[in-house]
Amino acid sequence: MDTYRISNDKKTLFIQKYHVSFKDDINTVLTFPDIHVIQLQNHFYVNGQPGCDMSKQPLNNVYGIDKKCNIIWNIKQITAKHLGIQPDEFYSAVTMLSDSLLRLFAFRCISFDIDINTLSVVYKAFTK
Repeated sequence: MDTYRISNDKKTLFIQKYHVSFKDDINTVLTFPDIHVIQLQNHFYVNGQPGCDMSKQPLNNVYGIDKKCNIIWNIKQITAKHLGIQPDEFYSAVTMLSDSLLRLFAFRCISFDIDINTLSVVYKAFTK
């Protein structure tokens, strides 16, 4: 997979000569064989201390990005049917389990394992 770089303002991802920008901060980039998975999260500092204002966090904040920086999926496409009547969610963390499995931690205490090749939920657990 191609290497990437994030702009100083944390809003733009660069892969070779391509780029994609977001209005929210890029917090995590996971490199899979054919895509990058991006998690957005806005951090704030009060008196020099980091914090997280939940009212200012983006919903559906995980994206699959191809080698040319095209957004090929948003997490809402994959998890919405598993979240009931409120399909919008803030994902507080993402981790790579294998070359094809992504684990997401939702703010409402649900974790999802996603097969990024089939774009399907293969495991869901309530974590509270």
